[in-house]
Amino acid sequence: MHITLVTGLACSIEVTTIDPAAMMESGPVGGIIASARFGQKLGLGDVISFDMGGTTAKASLVKDGQ
Repeated sequence: MHITLVTGLACSIEVTTIDPAAMMESGPVGGIIASARFGQKLGLGDVISFDMGGTTAKASLVKDGQ
């Protein structure tokens, strides 16, 4: 099993026991990465990603696929 980090990279569970804070905000980051890849498939370099949770909302801009 692998866990997503705030950087968007995946790591083993053992790594997360060393630095559990590295998992914070990994959900929104995963959404940004998915939005960028989806935008690329549609031929769009600029995409707005929006993540709404129970108590927070986050918007991100993917510019030129980055």
